[in-house]
Amino acid sequence: MPVPPHERNSSGPPSCAINRYTPFGKLRPKPNVHVYATPYYAPVSYSKPKEPEVHQTEHVQDPDELPVYGINKPKPEYTFILNLLKENNGRMRKARLIEQLESAGIIGIRDESKSELTEAAKHSQLRAILDPMESEWKYVRIEASGRRSEVFITPQGENALRIFGVMPVRHPQR
Repeated sequence: MPVPPHERNSSGPPSCAINRYTPFGKLRPKPNVHVYATPYYAPVSYSKPKEPEVHQTEHVQDPDELPVYGINKPKPEYTFILNLLKENNGRMRKARLIEQLESAGIIGIRDESKSELTEAAKHSQLRAILDPMESEWKYVRIEASGRRSEVFITPQGENALRIFGVMPVRHPQR
């Protein structure tokens, strides 16, 4: 059924309009409800009119199915660290980062038989968090200079923080 011009919701040509007659025009997103659809691209060609007063006719060619890519959400600890780095001009020493993560409950005692973590244990827990952030996600860069190490936020990390924001961190069960 053709869509009257006053009922189109798109600024593109009528063939690209998502309108109230299509299933997508009726969708109202709800929290935690995922709607899966296959995206298509349908090239449109316009015939060239011989007379200037004649309206252009559009022809929709065979649609191509487009690939769908997932977006992997980073762990809340990652966005928390990225935010700490951003608040500190994009860089922090590991020792200061450990202090911040301890006060947030991200780094801490996992075994109740121990009363205190050694510095090596704290660095080990930090390394378990930072390694994937550096090697897999490319959110941070770590530079070591002697005994001093600094963590830097990368452009990829800045983008992730902008997209996902700071997610609430669940404290581990003690």
